[in-house]
Amino acid sequence: MGNEQTENQFSLIIDLIPGYVSWISADLRYLGVNKALAEAFGFDRKSIAGTPLGDKAGAEEDPFCREVREFFQSAQNRTSFTICLKTAGKEIWHLVEAQKYSNGSEALFIGIDISEQKRMEILLQEERERRAEASRLAGLGEMAASIAHEIKTPLGVLMASADLAEEALQNPEKARGHLEKVQKSADRILRIIRSLQASLRNGENDPFAPADLFSILQDGAEFAKDHFRRHGVELILPKPNFNTSVECRETQLAQVFLNLMRNGAEAVSELPKKWMRVEVLDEGSALVFSFTDSGPGIPLEIRDRLMQPFFTTKGPGKGTGLGLSISKRIMEEHGGSLSIDEKSPHTRFLLRLPKSQAKIPG
Repeated sequence: MGNEQTENQFSLIIDLIPGYVSWISADLRYLGVNKALAEAFGFDRKSIAGTPLGDKAGAEEDPFCREVREFFQSAQNRTSFTICLKTAGKEIWHLVEAQKYSNGSEALFIGIDISEQKRMEILLQEERERRAEASRLAGLGEMAASIAHEIKTPLGVLMASADLAEEALQNPEKARGHLEKVQKSADRILRIIRSLQASLRNGENDPFAPADLFSILQDGAEFAKDHFRRHGVELILPKPNFNTSVECRETQLAQVFLNLMRNGAEAVSELPKKWMRVEVLDEGSALVFSFTDSGPGIPLEIRDRLMQPFFTTKGPGKGTGLGLSISKRIMEEHGGSLSIDEKSPHTRFLLRLPKSQAKIPG
């Protein structure tokens, strides 16, 4: 078979391949391209052989040229990559598969247009962000009424104690009792405000820093107290007898704690027995928080989907399906995990968090 006939047969074969096909040498010169690629980028197929990549694709180190160079310099015989190229003023995304031949001196590159898929991914991400923001704002709107009630009670104690201050000055023991009430009321207001601040901030760009997780949990419990009261749910929060300080993004973990507590309160609000218990275990290099409620557990058929974005067991208009998926992502960014305890007779979420972020990029 003559060389010209072989080249013609090769051209016919690569023209049948869907997408853009190019045959490139290790010195970054085109050996051939298929009809689709030539038409899309204005290549002359008869004169393309021997043309350097930079001359045709634009700048010498355009994304495709860079990927091809790195592939030939590597020890890999096969690779894939995603790039964005501009054609006729339009951005087109490609998924490229590459395979070396002739002892690595040549390679075949096949690119598939995935622009529509990329556009869908971008739209999906934007929709997730919109829903996450809507969920956060809806939660804050609901909390606004709770905040007024929660702060009103300790403020009333402060006012009453202030009214009795003059009388208490005549009786030191009585004064001490009033001062303790003032301190407790002030601490409660502070916890509510701290938890509110955590709810309002994003925190994803905060640096990792030491923080007392049980203190953060207490702040969230104080903030959610009215939510539990309105649903008739008892919150049990035993204090651990060990240090619960870890390196973390405090604001993000406050949001995770608050989300799990609120979800639990809502999930058991229609049950005869309504309670939630939050416990902390020390595993040496990590802390494990268990959020257990009186529910019978997560049904097997929805366990795998429960932490997927947009999945919710709540009724229409009552949830975005993003709370658990965002919480799971935050935990993974901390090098930890959020999982369901399938062995528990009740509904239980396990939140595992390493004490140190030394190996986790901040």
